[in-house]
Amino acid sequence: MSPGNGCMHNLRFSSVILTIVLAALLVVSGSLLLLAYQGSQSALDREIQLTYAQDHRLLNRLIREYQTNIVRVAEEISKRPDIRISTLNRDIMTIQMALQKSIKGHSVEQIDALMIHTKGTHPIFVKNASIYTLDIPLDELVAPSSSNYQWENLIIPHKGKNHHFLRFQFPLINPELGEVIGSLSAFALLNDNFWILTEAQQITGATSVGITHRQEVIGTVNSERDWPDIFINAKKQESIMPFMDGTSQTHELIIGDNDYQLYLHKPGNSLKTLAEAYNQNLWTGIGLVIFISLLVMLLIRYLTNRSLVQLMRYAEQVPEQIIPTPYPNGIFAEFNKVGSEIEVMVKNIRTQENQLDAIFHHAPSLMCIKSTDLRYQMVNPKFLELLGKTEEEVLGQDDFVV
Repeated sequence: MSPGNGCMHNLRFSSVILTIVLAALLVVSGSLLLLAYQGSQSALDREIQLTYAQDHRLLNRLIREYQTNIVRVAEEISKRPDIRISTLNRDIMTIQMALQKSIKGHSVEQIDALMIHTKGTHPIFVKNASIYTLDIPLDELVAPSSSNYQWENLIIPHKGKNHHFLRFQFPLINPELGEVIGSLSAFALLNDNFWILTEAQQITGATSVGITHRQEVIGTVNSERDWPDIFINAKKQESIMPFMDGTSQTHELIIGDNDYQLYLHKPGNSLKTLAEAYNQNLWTGIGLVIFISLLVMLLIRYLTNRSLVQLMRYAEQVPEQIIPTPYPNGIFAEFNKVGSEIEVMVKNIRTQENQLDAIFHHAPSLMCIKSTDLRYQMVNPKFLELLGKTEEEVLGQDDFVV
């Protein structure tokens, strides 16, 4: 017998059943936990997508309101009588005082600079307190625009940094003659724009906000990580990037007439909670499977051992019985069937033995049976009658003795 066959021969039935049951339970429980995890992950991803879509709508509305408010306030300033009259008279001092007074109002806090341009005079440019200390060349800012009532983006490089300005220009019209006497431009600086960043943070619930243009960061608030570099340096730009401590989003927005990216980091531990719950449930499931498997093993071992022991004892005892006793049925039909078959087999053997014994002992011919070493095992009466000896004198002897 080969070692492999010997190993298979020594396996216990209950151990094999336990292994099969344990493997099946582990596969089933693991599959159920995996399906539950995937379902939760899909629901979480769907919720993240819905949140992203809602934040995108809010941010677009924020930018529209921001630009609309600048246009509304700038238009009101352009229609002020003192502005128009002083512009018509080219009274530079009065124009500058009027602009200074206009830009200090609460409703003008989103406008960082105002400029009036008239023919024959230098542009009159006033700054709001938000950029008062900003030292940048004004040549590109003060150059008049060729179109009115349209947004224009101005990017002014200075000291290794690009300054992004929004500009909206209104014509100044003589109320009496209806002629254009100049233009008024309103400017808004996007770099570290407090209003956009803080409003975006409040309406979306983000902990950190950043704004970029062509992979250049131009403003952040509460930035505690190296994002939006995470998005900028990524080979494949993704709108949503989940982290264990929340979700980071990137939103493509049109500000003025140019494309910008606004990044949000939304707090949350949904992924961490989901992973912890899955790991906890996984180990709980494994422990429960092992416990159930042990109970199943004990039950199978008890039931099978009881039936197997009964069958084995019957198989050992029944050959010694002249008339086989019926097999005492147990709780399993399969074992009862095997016991009944053993009973029938033994009865058939007994019948055949009786028939052969009758033929052997009553045959008129000489009959004997020898072993492999040529010693007599069985002899019939005719054979003993011929030798004139008893059965005890012949059995076990060879021809030389007999």
